Amino acid sequence: MILHLVETQHGFIATPHGEEPLSWFVDAAGGELMKNAGWRPFEQPRISRWLFWKLRAEGHLRVFARN
Repeated sequence: MILHLVETQHGFIATPHGEEPLSWFVDAAGGELMKNAGWRPFEQPRISRWLFWKLRAEGHLRVFARN
C-alpha cells in the first residue's frame, strides 16, 4: 500500500492520498500491524511515532518515491 505521511506533534497522519513530496510503501505485514494498532485509512488516520519507527526498523515501511 502506498501512503503519504505527515508528522504532527502527536505522531503521524498516514493517508493513502496526498501531495507530500515523499511517498511510502508499507507491505502486507506492516499494514496488518497498522490495522491492529487502530489505523483506518479515512476514519482514524493517525499512527504513533513508536509504530512508525517499529515499521521502519522491521523493514515494513520503505520510501517509495521522492518528488
